[in-house]
Amino acid sequence: PDDTNMTGSCKDPTYPGYPCIYEKYGFGWSIEGLLDPREGLPLSLAVQPWRSEPETRDGEAPVPLAGTVTASGLNPGSTYTIYRWDSVAEAFDYSKATLVRRFLAKAEQEVYADTQPISSGGVAYYRCLQDSEALEEPPQTVI
Repeated sequence: PDDTNMTGSCKDPTYPGYPCIYEKYGFGWSIEGLLDPREGLPLSLAVQPWRSEPETRDGEAPVPLAGTVTASGLNPGSTYTIYRWDSVAEAFDYSKATLVRRFLAKAEQEVYADTQPISSGGVAYYRCLQDSEALEEPPQTVI
């Protein structure tokens, strides 16, 4: 953790989370894009519970959060894959990703409730990519 003085882990530009997010706020954004050469589709993530997350930095135990991913900008009739990573170091390394769901888009948006919880003391990165091959029938959820 760090504060506005950036005297902790955030002072090191080689830290994977550099530049850091102020510890009193739990949100961030990608300004210049993701470290992924593949073109992904817009995603949003909603977690439950979102109002009662424990203060893990103060020693409270993490709790599992239920995540719901919404992919948008889909082309109906095209196939897509949603990937997930659970660490900063492995994010966007597809050899270390979990394939969460492959599907045939029926609309411009797909909502998926991930069956694997997200630890409130950890991270989860998701990415949706269009598949290069069309599928006749949508496959089942992998996880």
